[in-house]
Amino acid sequence: MKKKILILVLILTLAITSSAFAVDVKINEVDVQYNNDSGFPFIDKQGRTQVPLRATMESFGATVEWDQASLTATVEKDGISVKVPIGKSIIYIDGVEVANDTVAQIKENRTYLPIRVVLESFGYTVSWENNNVVATIAEESVLKSELAKKIIEETSNKIIHAISNKDSELISEFVHPVKGVRFTPYTYVSIENDIVFNQEEINNFFNDQAVYTWGSYDGKGDNILLTSNQYYDKFIYTADFINAEVIGYNEVLSRGNMTENQFEVYKNAIVVEYYFSGFNPDFAGIDWQSLRLVFEQYEGDWKLVGIIHNQWTI
Repeated sequence: MKKKILILVLILTLAITSSAFAVDVKINEVDVQYNNDSGFPFIDKQGRTQVPLRATMESFGATVEWDQASLTATVEKDGISVKVPIGKSIIYIDGVEVANDTVAQIKENRTYLPIRVVLESFGYTVSWENNNVVATIAEESVLKSELAKKIIEETSNKIIHAISNKDSELISEFVHPVKGVRFTPYTYVSIENDIVFNQEEINNFFNDQAVYTWGSYDGKGDNILLTSNQYYDKFIYTADFINAEVIGYNEVLSRGNMTENQFEVYKNAIVVEYYFSGFNPDFAGIDWQSLRLVFEQYEGDWKLVGIIHNQWTI
């Protein structure tokens, strides 16, 4: 997975006349400009870095809204929405409640956010270099597994059951209305060769008698010429995935010989993998199977954009 690196440097200097710390913030090697109007960063009683809401988040490339009635800040970036209520040890990431070890606060009539928990909500990992107080933020392009599970588990359960029951009408309700859903027979997502069906085509999926070219068979290289029903049997529901041995959320459970590129093709996605490690002991695990459902956000909802089949390849 390609990673884009941002550097957040927090330089803490001990004030001569007090035990408080002043904090300078640098994002992408550019100093965030603070003044008396915006307010200045500081370290709170829990030892967490609090930063002025708007100046910091807009420098981060996010949009910011403030709801005075509920005293809640909303930060949005890359299709992810983070709500931070003042004075509460929780935040909401795409509507999912997540615990926080400190609280956002209002100080001298200015709104301050805990920088670590907010940045981590956008898929960044913050690490400190011992006492140098330097944080390196690496954009992972994916939500952490625990959070991804909280967000998508209910939706993915509905879809995997609909797939097992060949309920094309229900499946189509979850398909991305603009991008449709892309079918990948062998792990590597090919924008050029994979077939994409729209909502209407998914609704008619199991009644469609047309033969499509779905890509090429591994090893032989022959075209995969199948009807939708035939493709379903060979490259979608190849095992009882509703009772999968393991279910992974934004984590790769199965690896073959093909390149993993799902998170490069599907930006800011949630990928749910249903995995079996093998069925016949004589095959020493090379008969493993998995099915991956890929979701991207659309107007506040998570929509199905990809179905990836995975198995051992030559």
